[in-house]
Amino acid sequence: MVFIRYIVILFLMNPVYGIGLKALEVPQTGLLISLSGAGIGSGLAVELNPANIEHKQSCISFSNNKWLGDLSGSKISYLQSKNKFKHYFSFEFLSIDDIELRNDLPSDNPLGYVESNWVAFDYAGNIPNNLNIDFGYKIKLNYSKLYTSRYYGYSFDFGLKKNILNNLDLGFVIKNFGVEYNGSKSENIQPTTGVGISYRLNLDKNYFKGFNFLFDVLDIDSQQILRLGAKINFPYVGIHIGSSFSENYRDIAYGLSFKYDNFELIIGNLNHENSILGSPVSLEFSYFLK
Repeated sequence: MVFIRYIVILFLMNPVYGIGLKALEVPQTGLLISLSGAGIGSGLAVELNPANIEHKQSCISFSNNKWLGDLSGSKISYLQSKNKFKHYFSFEFLSIDDIELRNDLPSDNPLGYVESNWVAFDYAGNIPNNLNIDFGYKIKLNYSKLYTSRYYGYSFDFGLKKNILNNLDLGFVIKNFGVEYNGSKSENIQPTTGVGISYRLNLDKNYFKGFNFLFDVLDIDSQQILRLGAKINFPYVGIHIGSSFSENYRDIAYGLSFKYDNFELIIGNLNHENSILGSPVSLEFSYFLK
């Protein structure tokens, strides 16, 4: 019997997932990787909580990503702020093209190689209101292919964010509420829920511009995951650190950001307990529109 040896691509994120449904959880920007995905209440990234779109300015971003097990891909996004409404569009993909095809008899040489691909398109927007609460939503369409299997589906995210003290924000998100199809079969996607607290301090010193401290708790497939992150801002340079941990998984992340005028470059790296699979790296470039 012929089968595909694809153990490498099963380990994608938190803690062991396939490239199909759980590629929905893979961070694909330098900012997300450098903070280990922390920041539900921070206003830093639409991917973490669509309500964060209220705190983002218009920009175009591109990231080049190398993920676990030689998975690689890119993401491009555009955020437009117009009057009270904000719109976010993104396209992303992951792929690997050297998965070994073998039969069930041991041999030195594979029968051949196959590839796996995953692509997705996102749209996010805000919901203006008079409640002093930020609301946002995101719609994702995705398609993936592994050998002869093809999957496609859709999912929805909904989030809110509220300032509860001077510099303290609270965020809540429910993600990946949707359906995945494989031919005539369908499977409901298990939603991810999360709550996050962010403390920010903005300063206008010549040598120090402030910091963000992030703390999130998520429930992914009935497993609780804690995430911590910090973003320390200096003139032109930012230092990022983060960590995710649960009963079966632990990582530590770090990165640097460089910002000048309307340009920003972020380099993120994530290290986890299984060094055989390599360390995810992302290089993200953004141009902020005036």
